[in-house]
Amino acid sequence: MEKLLNENEQYDDFSGEQIASFKRYIEENDVFNDNVFEVFEKNLDYYASRYTRDEFVSYAELFHANSDFWNSDEMDENINLYEVSVDWRNKTVHPHDSEYVIKEEKYVFIDSFSDKIKKILNNLNKKDIELYSSVDLIFYVDGSLYQYLPKKNFVFTWEKNGKNLIDKISKILSMDLTDKIVIIPIFIPIRKMLFLGEYGYRESLIDYGRILSLVEHSTDDSKIIRRFESRYINEKFRIDSVEKSIISIITC
Repeated sequence: MEKLLNENEQYDDFSGEQIASFKRYIEENDVFNDNVFEVFEKNLDYYASRYTRDEFVSYAELFHANSDFWNSDEMDENINLYEVSVDWRNKTVHPHDSEYVIKEEKYVFIDSFSDKIKKILNNLNKKDIELYSSVDLIFYVDGSLYQYLPKKNFVFTWEKNGKNLIDKISKILSMDLTDKIVIIPIFIPIRKMLFLGEYGYRESLIDYGRILSLVEHSTDDSKIIRRFESRYINEKFRIDSVEKSIISIITC
């Protein structure tokens, strides 16, 4: 009885409604007690009640609702500018006539690789360069990491000694990638968003899926790895997980 009286005294300064709210939302973060129930809520419960609970928020749905295409003079102008920027980037970044390409100091010609790699790269080259504007494709073969360059007959040496990096990723994924061809698509939607806003992000996602499919169907033994803690992988590749991120890996 004495314990109950002392407990009631503690609550004299608060209304019943306030106490109920504080027990529900604050106390559960400090101690485990019988009032805790939301901690046990599962994803299924949360999304199943999306029509009936006032506090339901889904950032994925918010993005979906705000990334529609809209017609406007500005959009037409920006689409134009974006298409020109893709061409400009292709001509000025890793240009064909660079002395480094000719000397093969930082570049390797596609013909130098095995038939399997050549098949993958030649299949990628069949598509328009615009498809790859929001994705950098890095692939690991024979101990080095290379960057695919759309519509070109050479690739850029991204990291000469790539085995150390692949070994770290192997540990994170709990699988041995050392003797495999590993293709790492780095997702960079900001390149389209600069011109097309939120809709640019949506288009980039679609392009990303198309590229995965293209790579997957370039070889018979490919495997797309999707479920991993991507922030650990991004950290190893020294990318920020926002404007640049790795959200899947392909092995063959």
